[in-house]
Amino acid sequence: MAGIGFELKRLFADKSVYGYSKAFSYTIMVTLGPFILMTVMILSIQLMLKIFDKPFYLSELYVVSVIYPFIFSHIFSSGFNMIITRYISDKLYIKKYDDIIPSMYGILSIALFCAAIPGALFFYFAKIDLILKLFTFIFFMQMIMLWLLGVYLSALKDFAKIVRCYGIGITVAIVLNFLALYINFQDTVSMAMICMNTGILLINILLLFEIKKYFTTSSNDYLGFLPYFDNYGSLFTANLSVTLGMYIPNIIFWFSEMQTVVSGTYIYAPSYDTATFFAFMSSLAVMVMFVVVTETNFYTKYARYFNYITNKGNAADIETAKIEMIGTMWRELRNIFEFQLVITLLFIVAGNYLLPLLGLNYEAISIYQVVSTGAYACALMQIIIILLFYFEDRRGAMVLCISFLALNIISNLVSLHMGRTTFGTGFFLTSFIMLPAAVYRLDNYMQNIDYYIFCKRPVYHNRDNGIFTIIYEKLICGKREGVIVEQPQKG
Repeated sequence: MAGIGFELKRLFADKSVYGYSKAFSYTIMVTLGPFILMTVMILSIQLMLKIFDKPFYLSELYVVSVIYPFIFSHIFSSGFNMIITRYISDKLYIKKYDDIIPSMYGILSIALFCAAIPGALFFYFAKIDLILKLFTFIFFMQMIMLWLLGVYLSALKDFAKIVRCYGIGITVAIVLNFLALYINFQDTVSMAMICMNTGILLINILLLFEIKKYFTTSSNDYLGFLPYFDNYGSLFTANLSVTLGMYIPNIIFWFSEMQTVVSGTYIYAPSYDTATFFAFMSSLAVMVMFVVVTETNFYTKYARYFNYITNKGNAADIETAKIEMIGTMWRELRNIFEFQLVITLLFIVAGNYLLPLLGLNYEAISIYQVVSTGAYACALMQIIIILLFYFEDRRGAMVLCISFLALNIISNLVSLHMGRTTFGTGFFLTSFIMLPAAVYRLDNYMQNIDYYIFCKRPVYHNRDNGIFTIIYEKLICGKREGVIVEQPQKG
């Protein structure tokens, strides 16, 4: 994530228990902030609805009113996230900080405008109350904003302020919802969504304030990232594909015999969705560990290797740095694989005892076990794809991501046809097919890294004058010809 490495190195410099706790907590909030936010708010408000003895159908309507915006905002923002991450990383690298704030306004404007069209169409035809339509739509838009702000959030260096922003928003949403239930407003779900929106709005405002306070200078280049859609479009496609691939089994099984229709608008599969929610929680820890390991161990070796190449290191230095970098990468990957295997086994064992207490039946627990195992392979595949991005193997990473999506669609449609006893196996098989494929791609790249670094790349970087670059030049550069779009090659 853009900029997080600098802060992690500083935090881990404190070798005390407090220092390590602070570093891991910082990583968790930056990496998993929206997931933690949604989990805490959904479970808290669901618990309050139960305490105040509200009917089950109201709780169900509330859950789907939150889940739909959350899932589709994540899918929709995923491609934009990767583009703006690359843009911010480049700007931080060349220390051109005054372009960061304008890019935030630009990417938010474009993403929100594009999302508003399908969102408005969906809620126009939705068979729910107008007030609930309005505030669910607003929630969808706010979640897109939160996903995108998370990229900029990683550049901040004040852990306490990040936690405070999330904490204030969550607390306000929960307290307001408690008061609304205590007063006993008639439209319970609409009031819950208003409270949720208030909390998310507060978080977004506070995060915007902190980001603006950190980046004090600002240029007028609001759309400087547009050419990146031409030059790095593979990043957009790859992240969109892998994110959609993770949710596509759920969407497919919404049309199965497990289907439940809520208020004639939302369809979902409660047993499968609940099981997969808990299953994917088992893979969150490894993503945090990967960020820490990458930014504190691997990246140092990676930067040294490319520094020798770009700053006239001799052949012996370059070869030594290469061997050290590759050795560190495989060693840390092995540690991550083993760590996640233990976590997955613990989650599967714990789930057998705890999930029945939450009301899950034998079928849902069986799905949970299968999907948890698949989530293990899926998380490790994603880590390898990120490493491929590090080495600029964008095409290889994109092919893997598209293949992951395509295989998930095919295998889960087959599973849908075969019946509910096979639900979860499609995702499991896809993940365990794609993990070895990703490992093979990375290994092949490492074995031929000299060719990819020294021979395959062009001597001169020719930018792609695609449609987005043309639009950028017309809108921003006016009649100036041959405007150079800065895209530093870091390795």
